[in-house]
Amino acid sequence: MVSSNEDFGVYQASAFVGLDIPPRKPLMGNWLVESSITLIYADAGVGKTNFALGLAIALAKGEDFLDYSNAAQTPVMFFDGEMPAYELQRRLKALSGGLPPDGLMLCSSSIAKTPMDSLASEDGQYIAEKLLEQPQNHPKVIIIDNKSTLMAVKRENDADSWIECQNWLIRLRNEGYAVVLVHHAGKSGAQRGSSMTEVTPDIILKLAKAGGAPEDNCSRFVVQFDKNRHLMGKELTPKLVTLRMAENSATWEVQATIDKQATAKRLSDEGLSQRDIAARLGCSVGAVNGYINT
Repeated sequence: MVSSNEDFGVYQASAFVGLDIPPRKPLMGNWLVESSITLIYADAGVGKTNFALGLAIALAKGEDFLDYSNAAQTPVMFFDGEMPAYELQRRLKALSGGLPPDGLMLCSSSIAKTPMDSLASEDGQYIAEKLLEQPQNHPKVIIIDNKSTLMAVKRENDADSWIECQNWLIRLRNEGYAVVLVHHAGKSGAQRGSSMTEVTPDIILKLAKAGGAPEDNCSRFVVQFDKNRHLMGKELTPKLVTLRMAENSATWEVQATIDKQATAKRLSDEGLSQRDIAARLGCSVGAVNGYINT
């Protein structure tokens, strides 16, 4: 029996635009939407897991995150493949103010009685899908933290090694899930491994380490969009984020970033030394010298 065009998604353009395809509803701001794939990456120690956990908690509570609005509680499944259980517990308590939401389910590899196979394998994907289908779990958002531990492939820089993972992520997206994949940056500052990882995401967020004097239990980074398929204008403005952690509390501060080059030149024209400008901008004297002389 020969399959029809519709079986393979083949339509005349005039028929395609007439299909009843509901718009994807926003889940957090306008950047995280239903049926989507998002990649978040950063250097080690910048704050990827705290950002991902903070996002998960806000989604499950129905609260805003940073200055991104959230209209409704959204169930989340958070797969953790790196954190010791105690550290994950400590961060969860702090980031949720000691009140973690019931709508957030955690799958922690460090306390699993039956270690899950890699999500890069058919067995691992099958088990993950069975977990997602459980009535008490069934999420709208899946967060995988992180690619290197939970979706490891034999040859990270080989595009072919990523194909099965890519196909699985697309299948999850087509089933209505919003998938958030957390990843490491390489030595160059770009996401580590094959560039194929960048093909399917609707959104790629980079958390870039921000300058400034270090503080205890504090991290500062710039959230910037490396790729987007549906945002425009001010939604793409990078944001400077500061996170201050305590035992049972966490404080997020967010502000739009400034044009450091223009500011450095203006302050230099006003007579400030490069050292004073560096202190104001939270960067090195060498960076200020580059801003002024470029």
